[in-house]
Amino acid sequence: MTVDELSALYKSAYRIIRRERVWRERVFARHYQRDEKLAEMDRLLEIVMAMKDELKERLAEESYEQPRLLDAPRKAGYE
Repeated sequence: MTVDELSALYKSAYRIIRRERVWRERVFARHYQRDEKLAEMDRLLEIVMAMKDELKERLAEESYEQPRLLDAPRKAGYE
């Protein structure tokens, strides 16, 4: 997995969690469990962010620059 792929997955998960949180705010607007239900989504978001940060560090450690596949000849110079 590359950092770009990780970023795309994180953004997708973030959007889903935010939508779920908004949905729970509306559904549990006057319910006694409202704060508990919203705290679940906040905690889930914290967990996903922690996972993203850890994976990002590990991917950065493993990343390397690809060596050149072909050595292009230098331009001939005339003096």
